[in-house]
Amino acid sequence: EFSKTAHGIESTLECIVASEADAEGHRLTLRNRSARTRSIEVTSYGEIVLDLPAADHGHPAFSKMFVRTAIAGDLSSVTARRNARGQEPVLHLAHLLCGGGTDRQAETDRRAFIGRGRRLGTAVTFDPAERLTGTDGFTLDPVFALRRTLRIHPGAEVTLTYWTMVADDEAALDAAMRHYADPAIFDHEDRLAWTRSQVQLRHIDSTLEEAAVFRAYASALIYPDGGMATRDPRIAAAVGPQSALWGFGISGDCPIFVLRIDTAADLPIVREAMRMMLYFRH
Repeated sequence: EFSKTAHGIESTLECIVASEADAEGHRLTLRNRSARTRSIEVTSYGEIVLDLPAADHGHPAFSKMFVRTAIAGDLSSVTARRNARGQEPVLHLAHLLCGGGTDRQAETDRRAFIGRGRRLGTAVTFDPAERLTGTDGFTLDPVFALRRTLRIHPGAEVTLTYWTMVADDEAALDAAMRHYADPAIFDHEDRLAWTRSQVQLRHIDSTLEEAAVFRAYASALIYPDGGMATRDPRIAAAVGPQSALWGFGISGDCPIFVLRIDTAADLPIVREAMRMMLYFRH
């Protein structure tokens, strides 16, 4: 959950991973704390891959050529599918929006969204009076973007819920879209996620406080922070390259966590580390 107040508008963004489908939800609540009516544009954006990470990293431009997008007639959703190459599975994606708002817009062409010589933070679609073009099909650089204009009176609040989901076939995707089109589903999934997390923690005999510590370690392991790197050139020189691990039978391709203990008094730390490994594997 992310909260922010700016220019008299209080925003809360709740992010959740669904339990009943391969989906994630984002619920945005905007509250007008100012004394005047406000008109606000809300735009979602994501880049579509629908391929193995290695294939996308190896040749992203070629990989994206096989993705075909479609915008719903009421501009409430974007769907995409990857055309099969050989024996590859055909994956299907949907991005949909539940909630009010006016002036519906949609886009699936990244070049049209960002503009020539622009970056995502300065995209042309955020210039005054600019609109999403509604381009779909084989756009060669596919994205999903949905926009709504919200009019919020003083003291009032408005909520939008976005869902992004994938499925193995078109029928399963359609069923998931119908299910998640109901705004009440977010609260339902929220309860399921809470219950699932409690069961998981009970299974590894852990607590919410301990899970917060585990997540902090996971962040450092999966997305290393350069600020944590050693500044001592002697230590840096002694660390050696990744290939130095190979002689010990360690590839170094996966994150490595090393725990050092000195006495038997450190055994509780070892047990906590073992619970952390179980938490990571879940």
